[in-house]
Amino acid sequence: MKSLVRGTVCAVALTTLLTACGGDTEDAAKVGLDGVGKKEESTGAQKLRSAMPTNKSVSNGLVTFGGEDAVVLEGDQARRPCEEGTGTPCNGLLGVGRKLAVAKDATDRQIEFTLYSFEAQEAAKAASTELGNRTFARKDSTKDLPLDTGADETEVFNIRGGRADVILRVGNVVAYVSAAMKEDLANAAKVQVDLIKKAA
Repeated sequence: MKSLVRGTVCAVALTTLLTACGGDTEDAAKVGLDGVGKKEESTGAQKLRSAMPTNKSVSNGLVTFGGEDAVVLEGDQARRPCEEGTGTPCNGLLGVGRKLAVAKDATDRQIEFTLYSFEAQEAAKAASTELGNRTFARKDSTKDLPLDTGADETEVFNIRGGRADVILRVGNVVAYVSAAMKEDLANAAKVQVDLIKKAA
């Protein structure tokens, strides 16, 4: 199954996020914040988890998505994925979350969600700005008109090959959403913003 991990600006960070707890998502679940034997989550991690999309929330009448539950990291485990993903010092970082949703009838139809949660809006603004700059600097990227998502900041990019990415900032949370098919981006972005607002 082809993953979007190798295609996004957050490639290294997402790989780190999946392996920081010890290998793959299953291993991460056992010793991190997911699955059997999980440690007690902080309030910040709980809020971040509730802001992560689920398979049900991103599915619609035409496409049903599946995939493993979101991975959420905090503390030292979250810092490296944040620094590598955003290119910023990630001061005041609360946590990082990642969810990959894959269409059940077409494994190359994927939506990847990455969240960065900070204590202050200033750090979130810096991360959002740098993510936008790095994505715009890519040779296979062109900037598109913003989506009406209700976010404080929105930047949309078309990526060669039919993919589309959007960077969203809602208060002190930054979301990077990458859709293998552009037509999935608008709904995914709206779902993500709504979840962040509900979790706040």
